[in-house]
Amino acid sequence: MATNTVLAKLGRAQAAMGAVAKSGENAHHHYAYANMGDYDKVIRPALEAEGLHLFESVTSLTPDERNPNRVFLELTMTIFDDTGESVTMNAVGEGIDAQDKAVYKATTGARKYLRALAFNLITTDDPEKDGGQSNDSKPAKPSDKPAPTGDAELDSILGGM
Repeated sequence: MATNTVLAKLGRAQAAMGAVAKSGENAHHHYAYANMGDYDKVIRPALEAEGLHLFESVTSLTPDERNPNRVFLELTMTIFDDTGESVTMNAVGEGIDAQDKAVYKATTGARKYLRALAFNLITTDDPEKDGGQSNDSKPAKPSDKPAPTGDAELDSILGGM
């Protein structure tokens, strides 16, 4: 059984990641949010420990024909190791801004969404919790045993952790 494939390394990295804190604050709309730095604090150490790297690029950018302040884009993220083996994932983003920030908002949104999906990340609050948002900033401890991935080889590797 191969234990140093990118998928095996990714599984171990995911198991080491905790929840993403929300250190950003939108003063106008009164809510906390996770910024890119919050995601990177959780992701980078786990990826580096496994020798994994990220490369991202915008693969398409489409302005909204009906709203000149709105753009859509597709972002591709490749996770790779020093052997050249890689896994690639895509996400979409949307940005609206009356000034010059629509592309940046779409890119940041897509990057955060892709990280949350790719690494199965959660934030430190539960916005669906009765009584509103919790502002608990302690990262959740990862479970002792990773959830099944659906890939028999990867599950057998992760199950032994």
